[in-house]
Amino acid sequence: MLTAFSAIALSTFRSEAAVRVLASLVNDEDPVVRWHVAVALGEIGLRSGIQHLSKLIDDPIPPVRAHAAISLAQIGHEDGISILERSLEDDVERVKRIKLASLSTLKSIVKFERG
Repeated sequence: MLTAFSAIALSTFRSEAAVRVLASLVNDEDPVVRWHVAVALGEIGLRSGIQHLSKLIDDPIPPVRAHAAISLAQIGHEDGISILERSLEDDVERVKRIKLASLSTLKSIVKFERG
Protein backbone atom coordinates (compact mmCIF):
# COMPACT_ATOMS: atom_id res chain seq x y z
CA MET A 1 0.00 0.00 0.00
CA LEU A 2 2.98 2.28 0.48
CA THR A 3 3.48 2.43 -3.29
CA ALA A 4 -0.08 3.62 -3.84
CA PHE A 5 0.40 6.40 -1.31
CA SER A 6 3.72 7.27 -2.95
CA ALA A 7 1.92 7.76 -6.25
CA ILE A 8 -0.50 10.15 -4.58
CA ALA A 9 2.33 12.09 -2.96
CA LEU A 10 4.17 12.40 -6.28
CA SER A 11 1.22 14.21 -7.83
CA THR A 12 1.97 17.24 -5.66
CA PHE A 13 5.38 17.74 -7.30
CA ARG A 14 4.06 18.40 -10.82
CA SER A 15 7.43 17.65 -12.41
CA GLU A 16 9.00 15.50 -15.11
CA ALA A 17 10.86 13.63 -12.36
CA ALA A 18 7.53 12.68 -10.77
CA VAL A 19 6.20 11.50 -14.15
CA ARG A 20 9.29 9.29 -14.59
CA VAL A 21 8.77 7.67 -11.18
CA LEU A 22 5.09 7.12 -11.90
CA ALA A 23 5.97 5.63 -15.29
CA SER A 24 7.91 2.93 -13.49
CA LEU A 25 4.69 1.92 -11.71
CA VAL A 26 2.41 1.67 -14.79
CA ASN A 27 2.88 -2.12 -14.90
CA ASP A 28 2.69 -2.70 -11.15
CA GLU A 29 0.84 -5.91 -10.28
CA ASP A 30 -1.41 -4.07 -7.81
CA PRO A 31 -4.38 -2.42 -9.57
CA VAL A 32 -4.70 0.08 -6.72
CA VAL A 33 -1.21 1.32 -7.52
CA ARG A 34 -2.04 1.59 -11.24
CA TRP A 35 -5.23 3.49 -10.42
CA HIS A 36 -3.27 5.93 -8.26
CA VAL A 37 -0.73 6.32 -11.07
CA ALA A 38 -3.54 7.27 -13.46
CA VAL A 39 -4.91 9.79 -10.95
CA ALA A 40 -1.47 11.27 -10.24
CA LEU A 41 -0.58 11.66 -13.91
CA GLY A 42 -3.76 13.64 -14.44
CA GLU A 43 -3.08 15.80 -11.39
CA ILE A 44 0.46 16.52 -12.55
CA GLY A 45 -0.96 17.51 -15.93
CA LEU A 46 2.19 17.28 -18.03
CA ARG A 47 2.11 16.17 -21.66
CA SER A 48 4.76 13.54 -20.91
CA GLY A 49 2.16 11.66 -18.85
CA ILE A 50 0.06 10.95 -21.93
CA GLN A 51 2.21 8.08 -23.17
CA HIS A 52 1.85 6.32 -19.83
CA LEU A 53 -1.89 6.91 -19.69
CA SER A 54 -2.12 5.36 -23.16
CA LYS A 55 -1.01 2.09 -21.54
CA LEU A 56 -3.40 2.42 -18.61
CA ILE A 57 -6.38 3.11 -20.89
CA ASP A 58 -6.26 -0.61 -21.83
CA ASP A 59 -5.75 -1.90 -18.27
CA PRO A 60 -7.70 -5.06 -17.38
CA ILE A 61 -9.24 -3.28 -14.36
CA PRO A 62 -12.20 -0.99 -15.25
CA PRO A 63 -11.53 1.80 -12.70
CA VAL A 64 -7.94 2.10 -13.97
CA ARG A 65 -9.19 2.47 -17.56
CA ALA A 66 -11.80 4.99 -16.49
CA HIS A 67 -9.39 7.18 -14.60
CA ALA A 68 -6.82 7.03 -17.38
CA ALA A 69 -9.51 8.54 -19.62
CA ILE A 70 -10.33 11.23 -17.07
CA SER A 71 -6.66 12.07 -16.69
CA LEU A 72 -6.19 12.43 -20.44
CA ALA A 73 -8.94 15.05 -20.39
CA GLN A 74 -7.36 16.72 -17.36
CA ILE A 75 -4.04 17.07 -19.16
CA GLY A 76 -5.94 18.75 -21.96
CA HIS A 77 -3.54 18.09 -24.83
CA GLU A 78 -4.71 17.08 -28.30
CA ASP A 79 -2.43 14.01 -28.24
CA GLY A 80 -4.98 12.41 -25.92
CA ILE A 81 -7.77 12.57 -28.49
CA SER A 82 -6.56 9.68 -30.66
CA ILE A 83 -5.87 7.57 -27.57
CA LEU A 84 -9.42 8.07 -26.33
CA GLU A 85 -10.92 7.51 -29.79
CA ARG A 86 -9.19 4.16 -30.23
CA SER A 87 -10.25 3.02 -26.75
CA LEU A 88 -13.96 3.82 -26.92
CA GLU A 89 -15.03 0.21 -27.25
CA ASP A 90 -15.16 -1.14 -23.72
CA ASP A 91 -16.88 -4.15 -22.19
CA VAL A 92 -17.99 -2.10 -19.19
CA GLU A 93 -20.75 0.37 -20.07
CA ARG A 94 -19.86 2.82 -17.29
CA VAL A 95 -16.22 2.94 -18.43
CA LYS A 96 -17.36 3.45 -22.02
CA ARG A 97 -19.49 6.43 -20.92
CA ILE A 98 -16.56 7.90 -18.98
CA LYS A 99 -14.32 7.53 -22.01
CA LEU A 100 -16.91 9.25 -24.22
CA ALA A 101 -17.34 12.08 -21.73
CA SER A 102 -13.58 12.47 -21.40
CA LEU A 103 -13.20 12.59 -25.18
CA SER A 104 -15.91 15.23 -25.46
CA THR A 105 -14.33 17.29 -22.69
CA LEU A 106 -10.86 17.02 -24.22
CA LYS A 107 -12.11 18.06 -27.66
CA SER A 108 -13.78 21.10 -26.08
CA ILE A 109 -10.59 22.04 -24.24
CA VAL A 110 -8.49 21.74 -27.40
CA LYS A 111 -11.01 23.76 -29.42
CA PHE A 112 -11.13 26.46 -26.74
CA GLU A 113 -7.33 26.69 -26.54
CA ARG A 114 -7.04 27.04 -30.30
CA GLY A 115 -9.36 30.02 -30.10
